[in-house]
Amino acid sequence: MQFLRNRPYFTVALIVVPLLAMITTTPIFLVINQNIQLLPIIWLAASGLLAFAWLLNYYFFRILQGRLLLLWTITTLIMIAMDLIPRLCFQQDVESFLVVHANPWLKSPPPPFMSMGVVILNNTLILVFQTLVRYRLQQVQMINDLSEAKLHRMQAQYVNLRNHIHPHFLFNALNTLKILIHKDPDQAEAYILKVSEFLRSSLQSTHRAKLPVADDLRIAVNYLQIQEVRFKNCFELHIEMDQIASSKGLPMLAIQSLFENILKHNRLSKAEPIHIWVKTEGTNCLVITNTRIPLESERMESTGTGLFNLSERFKLLGGQPIEIQETPLAFVVKMYYLDL
Repeated sequence: MQFLRNRPYFTVALIVVPLLAMITTTPIFLVINQNIQLLPIIWLAASGLLAFAWLLNYYFFRILQGRLLLLWTITTLIMIAMDLIPRLCFQQDVESFLVVHANPWLKSPPPPFMSMGVVILNNTLILVFQTLVRYRLQQVQMINDLSEAKLHRMQAQYVNLRNHIHPHFLFNALNTLKILIHKDPDQAEAYILKVSEFLRSSLQSTHRAKLPVADDLRIAVNYLQIQEVRFKNCFELHIEMDQIASSKGLPMLAIQSLFENILKHNRLSKAEPIHIWVKTEGTNCLVITNTRIPLESERMESTGTGLFNLSERFKLLGGQPIEIQETPLAFVVKMYYLDL
């Protein structure tokens, strides 16, 4: 893991260090009239020193906890010392070498002030490049943290919503069961099995962000069958679906949340039942359409929070947001499949 965190620095170093070595040493080498054949050796030697300077800045940054001015001062002094100490210690030997050899490759070493200037320039540029890399990594980390925080927030909102719905759902289910026990014990038994199956399926799916389309539809149909006992003949479900690949999915309980939304925001009556269609559109889209008979209170008070949250769940899972088409007579929601 530590290597992966350091990898961007070393990747940039492989590009920056040789370029700096060539750009900063070549003009000086030509000015002091050196043998052009010696340039590759100079580049290689300069690259080694710059690589050391890169590592020096990288590790001192961690020790000095990001104090850039102090970091630049210390590393620059170290690099200047590495340049001057060999020059002072071996100056006489170099001069003797130049006198003895009639045609030396090195006619004269670079002046000290010029060499120091190159050291300061290179170390400054190295610090600038490392700062840019560090800033970019911080940006990426910040974006990842924000995305993760947003996902956690949406998951928390969903869990909170589910915990709110289940008690409400159970309250209505128990009231309905109480009536059925006295009127029709056989139907009450079937009703208990349906409620049990719905709760088991929904609770088992809570640890998964996505469900296969067929599984999500099965849970949603089970939910409507339970509601059919309370609102008998008040709505009709029509399913017209082509074969769907098992690798396609939807956010957990997406269809059930739409069914619940339909029952919540429309007036249910036997005289004017709500019709609900579930259809596939092409190979990558599921369309849920319902006729509209809005409650009087919903004409003004509906905020669309449930649909917004569902759309956000699609986006957080890497899919497209849902598409909503609304007319006075119908309400249409298009959901594009997710890859499992």
